[in-house]
Amino acid sequence: MKKKSKTKQILKRCLFACGVFSVVLFSCYSYALAKTTSSGSTIREKMREKQDLETEIVDLEMQYFEIINAIDQDNFTAYGLQKVAAVDYVTSETEQAQFAARF
Repeated sequence: MKKKSKTKQILKRCLFACGVFSVVLFSCYSYALAKTTSSGSTIREKMREKQDLETEIVDLEMQYFEIINAIDQDNFTAYGLQKVAAVDYVTSETEQAQFAARF
C-alpha cells in the first residue's frame, strides 16, 4: 500500500512540475509573441515617420530652390544679401602668414 501511495505522490509531483513548466512555457511564448508584434508595429511607425520627414525635406528643398531661382541682381538685398568686395582665401601656411602680416 505504501508503494502505491509513494508512486501517487511522485506522479502528482511530476504532474505539478509539468503544469508549472507548461504555464512558464506558455507565458514565455505569449511574451515573445507580444514583443514581436509590438516591435513590428514600432518599426512600421518609425518607417512612416521617416517617410513623412523625407517628404517634408523634399518640400523644403523645392521651396529653397524656388526662392534661390527668384533672386536676381535687382532684388538680392530684399533677402538680406549684400555684395562682397575683395574676398581673400588662405590655402597654405605661407599664405596665412602673408595674410596675417597685412593686418
